[in-house]
Amino acid sequence: RAAFAGAVLADLDAAPDELATVLGRLDGRDLNLFVSLGYTELPPERHRLLLTEPPPAARAAAAAAYAHRLSFDAGWSPGELAEPWLDALSGLPSLTNVASHDAQAILDYVATHDPECFVELLTPYLAELDRGERSAPMLPQFLSATRLLEPTHKTKLLAGIGRGARWLVLQHMIGPDPGWLAEAIDTGAISLDEALTACGGLGTRPSVQDLARVLVPLGADPERVAAVEMSGFWSGPRSDHFAQIAERFTAMSDSSDPSIAAVGSAGAQLFTRLADEARADEHRDRIRGYE
Repeated sequence: RAAFAGAVLADLDAAPDELATVLGRLDGRDLNLFVSLGYTELPPERHRLLLTEPPPAARAAAAAAYAHRLSFDAGWSPGELAEPWLDALSGLPSLTNVASHDAQAILDYVATHDPECFVELLTPYLAELDRGERSAPMLPQFLSATRLLEPTHKTKLLAGIGRGARWLVLQHMIGPDPGWLAEAIDTGAISLDEALTACGGLGTRPSVQDLARVLVPLGADPERVAAVEMSGFWSGPRSDHFAQIAERFTAMSDSSDPSIAAVGSAGAQLFTRLADEARADEHRDRIRGYE
Protein backbone atom coordinates (compact mmCIF):
# COMPACT_ATOMS: atom_id res chain seq x y z
CA ARG A 1 0.00 0.00 0.00
CA ALA A 2 2.66 2.53 1.05
CA ALA A 3 4.81 1.92 -2.02
CA PHE A 4 1.86 2.31 -4.39
CA ALA A 5 0.52 5.42 -2.63
CA GLY A 6 3.99 6.96 -2.57
CA ALA A 7 4.50 6.36 -6.27
CA VAL A 8 1.16 7.93 -7.17
CA LEU A 9 1.68 10.96 -4.92
CA ALA A 10 5.15 11.54 -6.37
CA ASP A 11 3.93 11.18 -9.95
CA LEU A 12 2.86 14.64 -11.12
CA ASP A 13 1.33 13.02 -14.22
CA ALA A 14 -0.74 10.44 -12.34
CA ALA A 15 -4.20 9.77 -13.73
CA PRO A 16 -6.82 11.90 -11.92
CA ASP A 17 -8.99 8.92 -10.92
CA GLU A 18 -5.96 7.03 -9.58
CA LEU A 19 -4.80 10.09 -7.63
CA ALA A 20 -8.31 10.63 -6.23
CA THR A 21 -8.46 7.02 -5.07
CA VAL A 22 -5.15 7.30 -3.24
CA LEU A 23 -6.08 10.63 -1.66
CA GLY A 24 -9.35 9.21 -0.36
CA ARG A 25 -7.62 6.28 1.32
CA LEU A 26 -4.90 8.21 3.12
CA ASP A 27 -5.07 8.57 6.91
CA GLY A 28 -3.06 9.88 9.85
CA ARG A 29 -0.78 6.85 9.80
CA ASP A 30 0.68 8.08 6.50
CA LEU A 31 2.78 10.81 8.13
CA ASN A 32 6.00 8.85 7.63
CA LEU A 33 5.04 8.12 4.05
CA PHE A 34 4.75 11.84 3.31
CA VAL A 35 8.11 12.54 4.92
CA SER A 36 9.96 9.56 3.45
CA LEU A 37 9.02 10.31 -0.14
CA GLY A 38 10.58 13.71 0.09
CA TYR A 39 7.19 15.33 0.41
CA THR A 40 8.61 18.78 1.08
CA GLU A 41 10.16 18.77 -2.41
CA LEU A 42 6.82 18.43 -4.21
CA PRO A 43 5.53 21.50 -6.06
CA PRO A 44 3.09 23.85 -4.27
CA GLU A 45 -0.01 22.61 -6.09
CA ARG A 46 0.61 19.00 -5.01
CA HIS A 47 1.12 20.27 -1.47
CA ARG A 48 -2.20 22.11 -1.72
CA LEU A 49 -3.92 18.94 -2.92
CA LEU A 50 -2.59 16.92 0.00
CA LEU A 51 -3.57 19.64 2.47
CA THR A 52 -7.14 19.94 1.20
CA GLU A 53 -8.40 16.71 -0.39
CA PRO A 54 -7.73 13.69 1.89
CA PRO A 55 -9.71 12.87 5.07
CA PRO A 56 -9.02 15.20 8.07
CA ALA A 57 -6.43 13.02 9.83
CA ALA A 58 -4.48 12.59 6.60
CA ARG A 59 -4.60 16.34 5.95
CA ALA A 60 -3.17 16.91 9.42
CA ALA A 61 -0.42 14.36 8.74
CA ALA A 62 0.31 16.13 5.46
CA ALA A 63 0.51 19.46 7.30
CA ALA A 64 2.92 17.99 9.87
CA ALA A 65 5.07 16.52 7.09
CA TYR A 66 5.02 19.80 5.18
CA ALA A 67 6.41 21.54 8.28
CA HIS A 68 8.94 18.79 8.98
CA ARG A 69 11.83 21.22 8.41
CA LEU A 70 10.65 23.51 11.22
CA SER A 71 12.48 21.50 13.87
CA PHE A 72 15.84 22.28 12.25
CA ASP A 73 15.09 25.35 10.08
CA ALA A 74 13.73 28.27 12.10
CA GLY A 75 13.29 30.27 8.92
CA TRP A 76 10.74 27.86 7.42
CA SER A 77 7.35 29.26 6.40
CA PRO A 78 4.28 27.74 4.71
CA GLY A 79 4.38 30.69 2.33
CA GLU A 80 1.49 30.79 -0.15
CA LEU A 81 0.03 27.66 1.42
CA ALA A 82 -0.38 29.23 4.87
CA GLU A 83 -4.18 29.15 4.79
CA PRO A 84 -4.70 25.49 3.76
CA TRP A 85 -1.79 24.45 6.00
CA LEU A 86 -3.36 26.09 9.06
CA ASP A 87 -6.78 24.66 8.17
CA ALA A 88 -5.30 21.17 7.87
CA LEU A 89 -3.74 21.48 11.33
CA SER A 90 -7.22 21.30 12.88
CA GLY A 91 -6.76 17.53 12.92
CA LEU A 92 -3.30 17.66 14.48
CA PRO A 93 -4.43 16.80 18.05
CA SER A 94 -5.81 13.49 16.77
CA LEU A 95 -2.38 12.28 15.61
CA THR A 96 -0.27 10.12 17.91
CA ASN A 97 2.69 9.55 15.59
CA VAL A 98 4.18 13.06 15.39
CA ALA A 99 7.60 13.27 17.07
CA SER A 100 7.51 15.53 20.13
CA HIS A 101 10.16 17.90 18.76
CA ASP A 102 8.25 18.24 15.47
CA ALA A 103 4.98 18.87 17.31
CA GLN A 104 6.69 21.50 19.48
CA ALA A 105 8.16 23.27 16.46
CA ILE A 106 4.78 23.35 14.70
CA LEU A 107 2.85 24.58 17.73
CA ASP A 108 5.49 27.19 18.57
CA TYR A 109 5.19 28.47 15.00
CA VAL A 110 1.39 28.63 15.12
CA ALA A 111 1.33 30.32 18.54
CA THR A 112 3.71 32.97 17.22
CA HIS A 113 2.28 33.52 13.74
CA ASP A 114 -1.44 32.76 14.13
CA PRO A 115 -2.45 32.89 17.81
CA GLU A 116 -6.17 32.69 16.98
CA CYS A 117 -5.59 29.37 15.23
CA PHE A 118 -3.46 28.17 18.15
CA VAL A 119 -6.18 29.01 20.69
CA GLU A 120 -8.70 27.18 18.52
CA LEU A 121 -6.45 24.10 18.44
CA LEU A 122 -5.89 24.26 22.20
CA THR A 123 -9.54 24.74 23.19
CA PRO A 124 -10.53 21.02 23.09
CA TYR A 125 -7.68 20.28 25.49
CA LEU A 126 -8.97 22.76 28.03
CA ALA A 127 -12.19 20.82 28.63
CA GLU A 128 -10.16 17.66 29.17
CA LEU A 129 -7.83 19.44 31.58
CA ASP A 130 -10.83 20.73 33.49
CA ARG A 131 -11.92 17.13 33.95
CA GLY A 132 -8.48 16.23 35.26
CA GLU A 133 -7.32 14.37 32.13
CA ARG A 134 -3.60 14.74 31.39
CA SER A 135 -2.92 12.07 28.74
CA ALA A 136 -4.02 13.79 25.51
CA PRO A 137 -1.48 13.62 22.64
CA MET A 138 0.76 16.69 22.38
CA LEU A 139 -0.50 18.19 25.66
CA PRO A 140 3.04 19.06 26.89
CA GLN A 141 3.82 20.72 23.57
CA PHE A 142 0.58 22.71 23.58
CA LEU A 143 1.20 23.90 27.13
CA SER A 144 4.79 24.89 26.38
CA ALA A 145 3.76 26.88 23.29
CA THR A 146 1.40 29.11 25.32
CA ARG A 147 4.49 31.01 26.52
CA LEU A 148 4.85 32.46 23.01
CA LEU A 149 1.40 34.02 22.77
CA GLU A 150 1.10 37.79 22.66
CA PRO A 151 -0.11 39.36 25.96
CA THR A 152 -3.63 40.03 24.66
CA HIS A 153 -4.06 36.41 23.58
CA LYS A 154 -2.66 35.13 26.88
CA THR A 155 -5.23 37.18 28.78
CA LYS A 156 -8.04 36.13 26.45
CA LEU A 157 -7.13 32.46 26.71
CA LEU A 158 -6.82 32.59 30.49
CA ALA A 159 -10.26 34.20 30.82
CA GLY A 160 -11.87 31.17 29.20
CA ILE A 161 -10.11 28.52 31.26
CA GLY A 162 -11.92 26.64 34.02
CA ARG A 163 -10.48 26.10 37.46
CA GLY A 164 -9.26 22.59 36.75
CA ALA A 165 -6.99 23.69 33.92
CA ARG A 166 -6.06 27.19 35.07
CA TRP A 167 -3.00 26.50 37.22
CA LEU A 168 -1.47 23.99 34.80
CA VAL A 169 -1.87 26.34 31.82
CA LEU A 170 -0.77 29.41 33.77
CA GLN A 171 2.54 27.92 34.93
CA HIS A 172 3.52 27.37 31.29
CA MET A 173 1.93 30.52 29.88
CA ILE A 174 3.86 33.04 31.97
CA GLY A 175 7.08 32.56 30.02
CA PRO A 176 10.36 34.43 30.58
CA ASP A 177 9.04 37.98 29.98
CA PRO A 178 7.77 39.62 33.21
CA GLY A 179 5.78 42.24 31.28
CA TRP A 180 2.59 40.23 30.84
CA LEU A 181 2.77 38.94 34.42
CA ALA A 182 2.83 42.49 35.81
CA GLU A 183 -0.01 43.57 33.51
CA ALA A 184 -2.14 40.53 34.34
CA ILE A 185 -1.83 41.14 38.08
CA ASP A 186 -2.49 44.85 37.65
CA THR A 187 -5.70 44.23 35.67
CA GLY A 188 -6.90 41.45 37.96
CA ALA A 189 -6.57 38.73 35.31
CA ILE A 190 -4.56 36.75 37.87
CA SER A 191 -3.96 37.23 41.57
CA LEU A 192 -0.59 37.74 43.22
CA ASP A 193 -0.98 34.36 44.91
CA GLU A 194 -1.69 32.67 41.56
CA ALA A 195 1.39 34.29 40.05
CA LEU A 196 3.66 33.06 42.84
CA THR A 197 2.19 29.55 42.75
CA ALA A 198 2.49 29.29 38.97
CA CYS A 199 6.08 30.57 38.99
CA GLY A 200 6.93 27.75 41.36
CA GLY A 201 5.86 25.17 38.78
CA LEU A 202 7.93 23.56 36.05
CA GLY A 203 7.11 25.93 33.20
CA THR A 204 9.32 28.70 31.84
CA ARG A 205 9.21 31.78 34.07
CA PRO A 206 11.00 35.13 34.44
CA SER A 207 14.27 35.22 36.31
CA VAL A 208 14.03 35.57 40.08
CA GLN A 209 15.46 39.09 39.73
CA ASP A 210 12.64 40.05 37.37
CA LEU A 211 10.10 38.45 39.66
CA ALA A 212 11.49 40.48 42.55
CA ARG A 213 11.21 43.73 40.57
CA VAL A 214 7.62 42.96 39.57
CA LEU A 215 6.11 41.17 42.57
CA VAL A 216 7.71 42.68 45.69
CA PRO A 217 6.37 46.22 45.01
CA LEU A 218 2.92 44.61 44.65
CA GLY A 219 3.19 43.17 48.17
CA ALA A 220 4.73 39.74 47.60
CA ASP A 221 6.65 38.21 50.50
CA PRO A 222 10.36 38.24 49.45
CA GLU A 223 10.87 34.75 50.86
CA ARG A 224 8.01 33.38 48.80
CA VAL A 225 9.47 34.97 45.67
CA ALA A 226 12.82 33.35 46.47
CA ALA A 227 11.13 29.99 47.04
CA VAL A 228 10.31 29.65 43.33
CA GLU A 229 13.94 28.51 42.97
CA MET A 230 12.98 25.28 44.75
CA SER A 231 11.31 23.97 41.60
CA GLY A 232 13.23 22.14 38.89
CA PHE A 233 15.62 19.22 38.62
CA TRP A 234 19.20 18.71 39.71
CA SER A 235 21.73 15.97 40.30
CA GLY A 236 23.95 15.37 43.30
CA PRO A 237 23.35 15.99 47.00
CA ARG A 238 20.47 18.28 47.93
CA SER A 239 22.73 20.11 50.37
CA ASP A 240 25.11 21.12 47.57
CA HIS A 241 22.22 22.20 45.35
CA PHE A 242 20.66 24.38 48.05
CA ALA A 243 24.04 25.81 49.06
CA GLN A 244 24.70 26.92 45.47
CA ILE A 245 21.33 28.66 45.33
CA ALA A 246 22.04 30.33 48.68
CA GLU A 247 25.29 31.73 47.22
CA ARG A 248 23.40 33.24 44.27
CA PHE A 249 20.92 34.87 46.61
CA THR A 250 23.72 36.22 48.80
CA ALA A 251 25.13 37.99 45.75
CA MET A 252 21.64 39.37 44.97
CA SER A 253 21.34 40.83 48.47
CA ASP A 254 23.91 43.48 47.53
CA SER A 255 21.74 44.81 44.69
CA SER A 256 21.00 48.54 44.54
CA ASP A 257 17.38 47.62 43.74
CA PRO A 258 15.63 47.26 47.13
CA SER A 259 13.20 44.63 45.83
CA ILE A 260 16.01 42.45 44.49
CA ALA A 261 18.05 42.97 47.65
CA ALA A 262 15.08 41.94 49.81
CA VAL A 263 14.56 38.74 47.83
CA GLY A 264 18.31 38.10 47.86
CA SER A 265 18.49 38.40 51.64
CA ALA A 266 15.38 36.25 52.18
CA GLY A 267 16.58 33.66 49.69
CA ALA A 268 20.04 33.44 51.25
CA GLN A 269 18.49 32.71 54.64
CA LEU A 270 15.93 30.26 53.25
CA PHE A 271 18.34 28.19 51.18
CA THR A 272 21.11 28.26 53.79
CA ARG A 273 18.61 26.76 56.22
CA LEU A 274 17.50 24.18 53.64
CA ALA A 275 21.13 23.31 52.88
CA ASP A 276 21.85 22.81 56.60
CA GLU A 277 18.78 20.59 57.00
CA ALA A 278 19.68 18.56 53.91
CA ARG A 279 23.25 18.17 55.16
CA ALA A 280 21.97 16.82 58.48
CA ASP A 281 19.66 14.38 56.66
CA GLU A 282 22.52 13.20 54.46
CA HIS A 283 24.73 12.70 57.54
CA ARG A 284 22.03 10.55 59.19
CA ASP A 285 21.65 8.52 56.00
CA ARG A 286 25.40 7.84 55.92
CA ILE A 287 25.34 6.67 59.54
CA ARG A 288 22.43 4.34 58.75
CA GLY A 289 24.19 3.04 55.65
CA TYR A 290 21.66 4.37 53.13
CA GLU A 291 24.30 5.96 50.92
